Amino acid sequence: MFPWPSRLNLCRGVTALLCTVATLTSSDGIAAAVDSRPASAIKAAYLFKFSSYVQWPERAFPTATSPAVLCVVGDDPFGTILDDTMNGRQINDRPVVVRRLKAVSEASECLVLYIGGASVKQASEALGVVKGAGVLTVTDAASDSNATGIINFVVQNDNVRFSIDEAAAATNGLAISSKLLSLAVSTKARN
Repeated sequence: MFPWPSRLNLCRGVTALLCTVATLTSSDGIAAAVDSRPASAIKAAYLFKFSSYVQWPERAFPTATSPAVLCVVGDDPFGTILDDTMNGRQINDRPVVVRRLKAVSEASECLVLYIGGASVKQASEALGVVKGAGVLTVTDAASDSNATGIINFVVQNDNVRFSIDEAAAATNGLAISSKLLSLAVSTKARN
């Protein structure tokens, strides 16, 4: 059976994501969100919420006791926001550990890889290293298809949104919930 979160937790998570999106898309919400929650805080919250709607293959976890490692490579827009957001959180019943890397290697053990503000070359190299490795890759407003992860943040009308590449998810052995897919501004279907 597909280990999705319980229906109640799924509804809570989707509701939280919908509330964030609704707040950001309302005309009054734009100014309030920009003043009270910078884009980096919204992206940090999304990075955690995305994990609730992804099924990873067993190979994504090196050992039975490995933590869920969220890696940041490239520009780090978060500062302490990401660490604060992940503090005490779990992904697949594993504590979340945040690692900031200069470069990604197979030994990095990333479960979620955020590539922020990197050059096309740096993003492409990082994506190449984890291709097929059971890693959820998230990029930041990449316009070049060679530098776009499974999930790519986009900004529309001053709102942080995201697109999803299901084909890239399948290549990495990941399955993404239809609930998360329905919230994306665009999706690239599996082949």
